[in-house]
Amino acid sequence: MTPASSAQPATPRIAIVGSGFAGIGMAIRLLQMGITSFTIYEAAGDIGGTWRDNTYPGAACDVPSHLYSFSFEPNPAWSRAFGGQAEIFAYLKHCARKYGVDRYVRCNARVAAMHFDEARQTWQVDIDSNGARESIEADDVGAPFDVTGLDGADLGAMWLRDGPEAYLGTSIANFPNFFMIVGPNTGLGHNSMIYMIESQVQYIADCLRVLRRRKARTMNLRPDVQRDFNKRLQKEMQHSVWVSGCHSWYQTKSGKVTALWPGFTFSFRKRTRRVRPHDYRFAP
Repeated sequence: MTPASSAQPATPRIAIVGSGFAGIGMAIRLLQMGITSFTIYEAAGDIGGTWRDNTYPGAACDVPSHLYSFSFEPNPAWSRAFGGQAEIFAYLKHCARKYGVDRYVRCNARVAAMHFDEARQTWQVDIDSNGARESIEADDVGAPFDVTGLDGADLGAMWLRDGPEAYLGTSIANFPNFFMIVGPNTGLGHNSMIYMIESQVQYIADCLRVLRRRKARTMNLRPDVQRDFNKRLQKEMQHSVWVSGCHSWYQTKSGKVTALWPGFTFSFRKRTRRVRPHDYRFAP
């Protein structure tokens, strides 16, 4: 699914890493905003994320199919209440084709590392492709691998201290223009992750609008905003079943829950509907 050169700029302004529901959903929103200067980098030979990779017998979603779908692309033809792997995979490929994002996917391109170039105010992204390593520049990125931000901040090292931490599972202090989807504390045990993904897509889209409106080059989350948000989040978590005494993979060794959202999905949707510009520092 490597796109034609005419559909993909040589140096994309936005790099999307991965082509599961999050990557495809973000790409569709960018096109709806009139933004075409992006590339989706996919390590595998096809799109699909977890629904491409997990093909074991009986693989299916534990959320009803009509909820586990994009809100803008309902599928009245689901064959069962809880969709199986093949059907969900086919649905995601259908969405990529229908909305034209498949032309922007570059397969067999594994992102190896990225670091923020403070002098140029851009992200340098290293990609392993067909046995060779390439470097590209991007203004906006998001990825779960070796990431180096301002002043040499090492995201992996930071998260090893006591688990991953972010703001609304999307932004991280000292990593300008770095946005994640399904980041820390966005997981659910009671609803559809597609709802959470769409909420984060909306938030990132609003970040791009704010950058454009302010004519800024970068936006960097304030550390105190991230710290206060996570302090409140962990306090809310104390009222949940996730810290009731049973240790699980949702927690770090210290007991801190880093995977799950502690409240209702509609409360997350409300928080991510609009960016609060004062949460960030902007640079021209």
